[in-house]
Amino acid sequence: MKKEKIIIYHNIPAPYRIPIFNALADDYDLTLVYYEKEDKTRKWTENLSISNHEYYFCKNIQMKIFGKSVVISIPPLKILLRKNISSIVILENPSNIISSTIITIYYNIIRKKIITWTGNFPTYNGYEKNSAMIKVLSKLQEIIYKRSHKIIVYGKYTKDLLNRKFNIPPEKCIIGTQGYPETLLPEKIDDLRKNREKHIKIIHAENRFCFIGYLRNYPNKGLDKLILNIKNNKIKNIHIDVIGDGPQRSYLEKISHGINIHFHGHLEGDEKYNILSRSKALIFPSETDSWGWVVNESSALNVPILCSEKAMAKEIIEEHRNGRIFDVYNEKSFTEAIKWIRDISINEYIKICEYSGEAYKNYNQNHAINAFRSALKK
Repeated sequence: MKKEKIIIYHNIPAPYRIPIFNALADDYDLTLVYYEKEDKTRKWTENLSISNHEYYFCKNIQMKIFGKSVVISIPPLKILLRKNISSIVILENPSNIISSTIITIYYNIIRKKIITWTGNFPTYNGYEKNSAMIKVLSKLQEIIYKRSHKIIVYGKYTKDLLNRKFNIPPEKCIIGTQGYPETLLPEKIDDLRKNREKHIKIIHAENRFCFIGYLRNYPNKGLDKLILNIKNNKIKNIHIDVIGDGPQRSYLEKISHGINIHFHGHLEGDEKYNILSRSKALIFPSETDSWGWVVNESSALNVPILCSEKAMAKEIIEEHRNGRIFDVYNEKSFTEAIKWIRDISINEYIKICEYSGEAYKNYNQNHAINAFRSALKK
């Protein structure tokens, strides 16, 4: 049977996307067009050689709008002129909004089915406090959404925002791209889960909390808020393992003097997962995040999660069942979440760990693939 031809425009090659694209390529004649080759702020290792589909890169032009540097990405002409394309999927986010708008208008003019893919959410616009650029961003997003046949959204919060802010009908939105590929989880994940279960009483008693994130000022992953909250509220009997590096590290090490914290630096693979799997909980205090993949990873390892309400991965959390959602700017809310998991009984803790693993099943790779299949239906 002849496969439908699909083109996906995506920002950069990302390790958590390529397995999903490969799975889609089993059902569709898929071509990927990447706006850029990399995001230099990300410490990712992606292997495009595992791609089982065509992929191309755009040519980029740097320019400034309202004092903000933006990139205009120009797709290969042969892709733009390709015939017999069934659907076009366009990732929309602030870093490529102008390119996405131009591409959307082009395919709208030649009457192609357009599916927009967005993680738009209330607390992030990508242009900090540049109000002029925020207005431009909002207008361009409206142009894209109104010309889309379907919109694949990261989660229910994006769906609600699009309905409230842009008057996009809920039935036009399909939830489900934030499924984490199982192939990116450790090969010995079953052993890690069993080992965690075997030592659950020790893990419960040790009160080691794990933070994973890039240590930068903006967007801020909130480690400074965590450190200061522990110090200001004199939270005792906990230890913080920090996995991550970045320009803010020296400052964070300085302000963390006097609390039980260890900076491990950037870790990958077994080193990262060994620490995470022996943690009582993941703390994800991000001040702004369109998702938060570490929440998926933690859930897969049966690790409970304390998640900032500013991170859209909070969607995975069910209060008191697999974690807590807290206000990163409210010390009382933050402190209550930490003390809740610190002081929980062993029997209740075991139940929460078990449910955390169950919750992951709703946010795995199939979760993402099914969203695409649903949107691509004729």
